[in-house]
Amino acid sequence: MTPTDFGLPICRLSDATFDPSVPDSTIVADSGGSGDETLFNTNSTLAILGRGGEGFPIGISFDGVTCAVTRLYASNPSWTAHGGWYLSADDPGWSYTNPDLLFIVDPTNPAIDSYNVAGYAPTGTPPSNVTLFDFPAGQTGNWGTTSTNCLASNYAMSWSSYGKQNKATSLLAADQVFTMGLSNAEGRIRARMW
Repeated sequence: MTPTDFGLPICRLSDATFDPSVPDSTIVADSGGSGDETLFNTNSTLAILGRGGEGFPIGISFDGVTCAVTRLYASNPSWTAHGGWYLSADDPGWSYTNPDLLFIVDPTNPAIDSYNVAGYAPTGTPPSNVTLFDFPAGQTGNWGTTSTNCLASNYAMSWSSYGKQNKATSLLAADQVFTMGLSNAEGRIRARMW
């Protein structure tokens, strides 16, 4: 539709049946209001919507007049009850360098994970998460081994906030610096950059 106040076309991306297991629930693009959110991928074919601790990656097709929204992996038997694939976090962000790569804070572990949805299909299997960086000391992966200068190896995360990753600048390529805030059971908050 095109509202009369601004004259710019808008499209609603969800409706009362978006998640059939929880009909009439509120689905939002972002409730935080941060200008750093990367809710759409770089070629505007994928987006992320959220609902209280859940993130819903969606496919978007827009031709300037008509917009169609597709739930990813909607007919996969593991996800049909919810209308499609969803994540246990509502604060993911799309990569600035790869339109199919979604970054997310692991909801149970102080780590940044990624999901590559290249070639998604309604009946396909959602991608597995790949740990981009695990903050507790001694963890190993593609990044090497986490230093003892990071979090203690037994760190018990109770809260996290994903500050997202950097855009490209004249000094630094995109997706090279990630920020997140963490709190443990004692209520201490730590901010980390990688």
